[in-house]
Amino acid sequence: MELARHSIGEELVVYPAFEKYLGGRGKQLAEEDRSEHQTVKEELYKLQNASAADAGECRKLFDALMKDLTEHIEHEEKNDLPALEKALNKDETDRMAKSFERTKMFVPTR
Repeated sequence: MELARHSIGEELVVYPAFEKYLGGRGKQLAEEDRSEHQTVKEELYKLQNASAADAGECRKLFDALMKDLTEHIEHEEKNDLPALEKALNKDETDRMAKSFERTKMFVPTR
């Protein structure tokens, strides 16, 4: 549930900020991150619908999900978010962080 909330929070708050503050590069980052989110959503869906009786298939789906999720997180933390932080002042950063946390509280988990 937390992953779903986090993902939607990024899509509603963070990615529009990429586009607003980072121009063309921000639009590209947002599109790449949205695409990565879609991949993770599809993998989560497959995992949720997999038969618990097929442990091998569940493990394969889980491993693929974790690989893609880890790569996405690392890319955002090392590249995307630092670029955005450089473009924001302290007040904008604080406002965006509050908006992100508030958004996560109210979005659906699926």
